[in-house]
Amino acid sequence: MYSISRVERETGISKDVLRMWERRYQFPKPSRVATGERTYVE
Repeated sequence: MYSISRVERETGISKDVLRMWERRYQFPKPSRVATGERTYVE
């Protein structure tokens, strides 16, 4: 599992863009931990 910060670092895609894609296209579809933080899987 990867945090949104790690995805941003490794892909160069900003957190804001990832969140926008999530809202607009329902992709990527992250899981959420108990604290509400997004987590991404390969």
